Amino acid sequence: MGERRPQAVGLWTLDDLAAGLARLRVWAGSPSFSEITRRVAAHRVARGVRGGAAQPGRVTVYDAFQPGRRRVDAELVGDIVAALGLSESEALTWRLAAGRAMGAVPEQLVPVSATVAEPVPEFTGRGRELVAIADARADAVTLITGMAGVGKTELALRAAAVLRSRTPGLATLFVDLRGFEPDGAPLTPGSVLVAMLRLLGEDDPRWRADAPEALAVQCRRRLADRPHLVVLDNAGGEEQLAPLLAATTPARVLVTSRLALPGLDEAVRGRGGPQRIGLEPFTDAESLELFRTMAGAERVDAEPEAALEIARADGRLPLALGITARRIAARPDWTLAELAHPLRKRLDGLRLEPDVDTSLALSYRGLPRDDQRFVRLLPLHPGQHLDAPAAAALAGIDVEAAADRLAELADQHLVRRSAPGTFGLHDLVRAQLVAASLDEDRPAERSAAVARLFDHYRLAVARMAQELEQLGPALAGLPLLPADPPDGGPRPSAVAAPADRAAAVAWLDAKAAALVALIQDEYASEHAEATVALVLLLTPYLNLRTDLQVVLDLHLRARDAAERYGDPVVVAATERNIGGTWLRIGDMEAGRRHLAAAAELFGGVGHELGLAQALNSLAIVHAETGDFAAAVEGFRTARDIYQRHGEERRARMTADNLAVTQQHTGQLEEGLAHFEKEVAICRRNGERDQEVMVLTNAAAFCLQLGRFADARHHSERGVELALEIGDRMGAAYHGHCLSEALAALGEFDAAERRLQDALELARELGDRGLEARLHSAAGVAARYRGDLDEAERAFTAARDLAAELSDPIRTAVADEGLAAVRCARGDREGAREVWARTGESYRSASEPSARRVLDHLAQLDAGADCGCARPDAPLVVERGLTRV
Repeated sequence: MGERRPQAVGLWTLDDLAAGLARLRVWAGSPSFSEITRRVAAHRVARGVRGGAAQPGRVTVYDAFQPGRRRVDAELVGDIVAALGLSESEALTWRLAAGRAMGAVPEQLVPVSATVAEPVPEFTGRGRELVAIADARADAVTLITGMAGVGKTELALRAAAVLRSRTPGLATLFVDLRGFEPDGAPLTPGSVLVAMLRLLGEDDPRWRADAPEALAVQCRRRLADRPHLVVLDNAGGEEQLAPLLAATTPARVLVTSRLALPGLDEAVRGRGGPQRIGLEPFTDAESLELFRTMAGAERVDAEPEAALEIARADGRLPLALGITARRIAARPDWTLAELAHPLRKRLDGLRLEPDVDTSLALSYRGLPRDDQRFVRLLPLHPGQHLDAPAAAALAGIDVEAAADRLAELADQHLVRRSAPGTFGLHDLVRAQLVAASLDEDRPAERSAAVARLFDHYRLAVARMAQELEQLGPALAGLPLLPADPPDGGPRPSAVAAPADRAAAVAWLDAKAAALVALIQDEYASEHAEATVALVLLLTPYLNLRTDLQVVLDLHLRARDAAERYGDPVVVAATERNIGGTWLRIGDMEAGRRHLAAAAELFGGVGHELGLAQALNSLAIVHAETGDFAAAVEGFRTARDIYQRHGEERRARMTADNLAVTQQHTGQLEEGLAHFEKEVAICRRNGERDQEVMVLTNAAAFCLQLGRFADARHHSERGVELALEIGDRMGAAYHGHCLSEALAALGEFDAAERRLQDALELARELGDRGLEARLHSAAGVAARYRGDLDEAERAFTAARDLAAELSDPIRTAVADEGLAAVRCARGDREGAREVWARTGESYRSASEPSARRVLDHLAQLDAGADCGCARPDAPLVVERGLTRV
């Protein structure tokens, strides 16, 4: 195998993914596809897959490497790369790349809105359909179907306005399910439900996109609180819709789709079956009425034959008719016969559905040149929705001018208002504008527009990130911020500084999908400096809100961009972030590799503050793997550097890590006093993020000292504070400590609930190290309850995961639990064997727990009761180390 493993970076399409797998196969020594298939099966069996599910077909494996695929199994891709020699943690990035290549969106980035856009004021026709929708039962599901451009979404928006007027207090939810997006896959039901629950105020770590049944239960409960209208726009199929309909049974639901979806009858039988509204193109009379409303009744009535010819050329599709009507209104000196002539000429050889293409092309050609350029550049924005500042950046114009143009284009039906201040493009319009831009804009012009968009978001994100966390000293002097707004781009006032942390998080939540998509977009490869800057600035937010697979993917892209940019300090910063993310995932070896590279790069250029950060993180690796002497040395060196440079807050954070590591000397009282003093300092300074971490350590020391009520107090405060500031990782770690304290206090049910909450969040965030700890904690709780079978299952799961992560300390902790279970069952010889192995692991790591194991072995030798059947203190004690 070569030195440099192919990474899951730059794989934007399924063909890119296939090429990446082919490179990885060569790196692995070019094993045959039969051999890869055999390894995949063995890998699946090793992780517990049984029966036929463990054995993929050779042709299925072969196909994953071939270009031209329309879909691929992301789980199979992960198994293939694991079979080719990558760690399970690295396989996560390939699974994410496979999902992204198919257009999958992480659940944190699904855009669900609490507002439904207003319909166009000139809405015409569909009177019978509106009456039928308005008169349906309160929990009805209305399915609006028809071809593209026939007006399904506009009818749903008009119906929503009618329903809101009839039902005071009716709350709304709107989501575009992306069933027929030209550049992405449909949203998954689970990701939509997670996003819905968060919007409904259920920002609970337990909800995961791969558990739609549990999500549906909670969603039904929340929707029952008050009347709701849910609009599911652009649905792609029955498989996507069925779980969403099951989750929204208390609500009134409007669905739009190009498909008839006959299989939904059974899914909503309990609600009287779906109300089906099939839309056809307008009649001649309806088409002329729309023209009268929008272009003027006198002109239409004066030339009814020409008006009808225009309507028929538009296929009598409302989308095309609206665009054409605006064009007619904008040319009062043209006769309708003159306007009909170019329509006839464009009916042959068109890219899209002829009727929509014809009206759109002519409307576009009728715009002033500046407006043509403006609208052509809008599809370069990677998200579904954009606002005036983003549009201004793309076009290089003032924000006020961009807002005016967006409003005018919305009036002309070329863009649509998706929410107050935001706009979107119909998928057919987007496809036509992309084609027009490729024809008319030079690559350099398109690249310059994307560069301005990067600069706009770089400036805005920097303002938000400063509210979340001060930029680290390792980033000092890096070209993260443009000194002035980009030429012609949005003025600084366009993105005002946030009022507080909550406002910053809310802004980032609203823009997260677009920001991640921009970094993952193929155009990002042309803008190395801006890409790495945006990722580094986003890191505090991503650590709070997004799963670790997404974070790792973005950091890998940043490192790739940093290498192209060529600044060793920038490369070092990205390597440190990659290493830190691997630590959070739980892969210590991968973390060590990247952190060592970061330390070498920082040291090579004399960047002391960057070196301190890398050394602190490397010391965490040493501590987590039992090399406490190296950990203490690393923390002390990092602390001294910070103090020398006047970085007092970071020096304190590193001193906290040093205190955690030094507890193996048995100075627990002194350590607890240190952290309780730190809590007071954090509160005095308003350092709420650091207080969350310090409280974790205070709770952990209390657990070791047997002060369970104090541990509970610290962890309850920590959970509350973590949720206030949006720190989901902090909430998970405090939930862990709290579950142990509650179990020790005999509150088993409450302990189990806290434990499951933390376990679900660890899985959602991809923190496999924490997941292993939580399995051990579950084993401890089961021992307190006297459930030895459940304790054995939990400790075994912890041991398997810790061994997979090559983590000797967590493996020893799980083994200690298994030994206690054996002893409690009367298998004293089996317990002796496991305890002996555990004691050796603890001694090798200079862990004080070795003394406890020696006591158990001595009691076994003496034939005494070692108390394993009646535990009176937790076996698992967690310490938090701060990644600074």
